[in-house]
Order: sequence, then structure tokens, then C-alpha cells
Amino acid sequence: MVRTQIQIPDDVYQKAKEYCRKQEMSLAELCRRSLEQYLVQWPHSMEQKEWQLPVLSLGPFIAPCSEWRTLANEPEQA
Repeated sequence: MVRTQIQIPDDVYQKAKEYCRKQEMSLAELCRRSLEQYLVQWPHSMEQKEWQLPVLSLGPFIAPCSEWRTLANEPEQA
């Protein structure tokens, strides 16, 4: 096992410590488990040679295409 140091924002640290207290685990264990889970979920990120813009499914358009120009040029409502 390798020993390392990391820097995280104070608010993230506090939330993590609270989670660890409730789950009765160490911060080190939370970090190990989190890294393992991340690497399982995103194995493709280690294989890609070049970053690509993620493709998101935002669902169907709410306004028909014929109204886009009109809606885009409307003044913003406060």
C-alpha cells in the first residue's frame, strides 16, 4: 500500500469526516473506496488518448424548431 497526501476543500473535508463518523470508517477507507468505485465506473477515461466533450441526453425540445429564433431574441424576464 502507498501512503500519500491530498488537498481537498475545507467544506468537502467536513462533509467527508461527518460521513465517516456516521459510517464508523476512517477517512482513508472512504478515499480508497471512492477511488476504487470511480475507477470501476469510468474505465474508459484511462483508455482515451484525447479528451472529448461528453454527450448528454437532454430529452426532447420543449419549443418547436420554428419558434427558436423568436424565443432566442425575446428580452429576458426578471
